[in-house]
Amino acid sequence: MFVDGEGAVFLMRVVEPQSKQGWWITPGGGIEDGETSAATLRRETAEELGIDLAQIGAPRAIWHRNVAFKWGGQEFTQHETFYLVDCERFDPPVCQDGNAKDSFTASEPRWWTMDELRSSSENIAPDGLAGLLEGLDRADLSQPPADITA
Repeated sequence: MFVDGEGAVFLMRVVEPQSKQGWWITPGGGIEDGETSAATLRRETAEELGIDLAQIGAPRAIWHRNVAFKWGGQEFTQHETFYLVDCERFDPPVCQDGNAKDSFTASEPRWWTMDELRSSSENIAPDGLAGLLEGLDRADLSQPPADITA
């Protein structure tokens, strides 16, 4: 999750193809065979945003969760690791969910302030993102990632 110097969070909007329900999510995706979660973050940042992660900030794992959801008529269960990347605000060269061969939804980028996150009626994942970020001790990120499974 990319957070700028003012505390705004970068999210992208995806739309579930069957229900047409929109969600604001952090960039990221599934781990490929033999890949670590950190390597996945680098690859997904390049695929989805066209950005080299090494040029914008150092990721630190902060949360993980197990989540089950339905997408495009299929049921998924996945383990997610969320990374914090403190960075300057950017406009991504691209914004797509997935890579060119398996992208299935149009996405749009947006930076959200904490006030906007707290007051929004939009679907935002993970649920309660503003409270999670406000409860994060950014001065001490040496602890293992916290489990935020609901």
